[in-house]
Amino acid sequence: MLKHLLTAIFILFLSQATSFAEVKTPATDIDVNVFEVGLDRIMEVYIDPLDMKDVVEDGLKGVLGLDSSFTLESESTHFTLVYKDERKETVLFPEKSKIEDWAKLVRTIALKAQANSEKFAAISAENIYQAFFDAILHDLDRFSRYTSQEQTKFYENRRIGYDGIGVVLAKKDNDIIIKKVLPDGPADKEGMRVGQKILKINGIDLTDKTLDSIALLLSSIKGDEIQITATYAGQKKAEFKLKKAKVIENTVSHELRKGIGYIKVSHFNKFTGINVQDAIQKIKIEAKGQIKGYVLDLSDNPGGLLDEAVKVADTFLDSGIILTTKGRNSKSEQRFEAEKGDWIDGKPLVVFINQDSASSSEIVAAALRDNHRALLVGTRSFGKGSVQTIYTLPNESELYLTWAYLYEPNGQVYHKKGLEPDVCVGHDSTANIDIQEAIRDKKKGIEAQTCNVKASPARANRLVADILLSHPTLYAELNQSDQPALAGR
Repeated sequence: MLKHLLTAIFILFLSQATSFAEVKTPATDIDVNVFEVGLDRIMEVYIDPLDMKDVVEDGLKGVLGLDSSFTLESESTHFTLVYKDERKETVLFPEKSKIEDWAKLVRTIALKAQANSEKFAAISAENIYQAFFDAILHDLDRFSRYTSQEQTKFYENRRIGYDGIGVVLAKKDNDIIIKKVLPDGPADKEGMRVGQKILKINGIDLTDKTLDSIALLLSSIKGDEIQITATYAGQKKAEFKLKKAKVIENTVSHELRKGIGYIKVSHFNKFTGINVQDAIQKIKIEAKGQIKGYVLDLSDNPGGLLDEAVKVADTFLDSGIILTTKGRNSKSEQRFEAEKGDWIDGKPLVVFINQDSASSSEIVAAALRDNHRALLVGTRSFGKGSVQTIYTLPNESELYLTWAYLYEPNGQVYHKKGLEPDVCVGHDSTANIDIQEAIRDKKKGIEAQTCNVKASPARANRLVADILLSHPTLYAELNQSDQPALAGR
């Protein structure tokens, strides 16, 4: 086995007469499989081709940055580990295609660093993995990232739900306060409310507890029942017996205002599509057939699950392309088309966007605009037109890797550019002027100019929507353009 390792990794010792077998494994072991799987996924699916030596070098520099006594020398054929100006280990590069051997190279250097530095030896394996992948992904793009096991659980809960009691907690001074009660969750059903101070969970005092430690406490409780001791505004303590349940935040809210159905989507999780459809049904019942049109509010929506964005766009379309994705890896190429069935029966639709509308919200906005199904109102969107795929590593952490770009139905890419609104909204006092300027430009065939307004007030957006949906002629004039607009960045 030792001979195989020496051959595979091409270890060459130039300073001390030390063999790989003599590098003792500290109490904190490092799993080579984490490096191997991670490197394999990065090299295989990342949207741009990468050089293995450069990738590993970036990662190792990140790892050695955990102890400033170390540096890494990089030559054309080898890396050299330097500790306090003394060369400790030199390792020749494997063949670029042998990912397993590159992973072993990383572990070898990390083990040697542990053997030479007490400070480095005290660093957890998780922190080493984090430093390695953070350093690699930082140089690729802002949306590729590594998430630890704890972070992974948080994002998974956000996407697909979690077993809990259905509250969002906040810390005020030294008190744990209920910031939000999720509708129909266990806490809501037992009458808990926003503003209540949580004193104990299963008899455990929460004084001096952090929010993270409370979340860990809730998740570690065995069984379904949880006892909560709480008080509200100086009232007597109250006891609540809750049963844990699968909880997922409803990202959709709605209201009927002046004959217009408003649907707000905060982000896209596993149930966003069906919740949008449910909101439409409730608006229809409340409106009793008297409805001018709908507003889909995607302002401040950072995105989420791509499949749910497709479902939301499809909710308002009878036909047409929703989007296509393309990347270096053939598996990243997908095409999504709408199926027959417009849930709002052809009623006019306005979509609110702003500078914080990104990713999945831009998918929906672009699909509805390009298919002449909606008008975009507000300010220029963020411009995140890339897709990340997620891989779980052996340590239960995750890699988010950019592997495709999003293409609008018309074939354009809005990544780093953003989507221009059909009506760039400045202030509620200029709503009519904003609409008339937009119509004038459309009639002249002028491409949409960059909307430099940083933030349009919600009131102004609603006023523009009310004007457009109350005057079908104005709406139709703006919805005739054959050239969807792209913003410049």
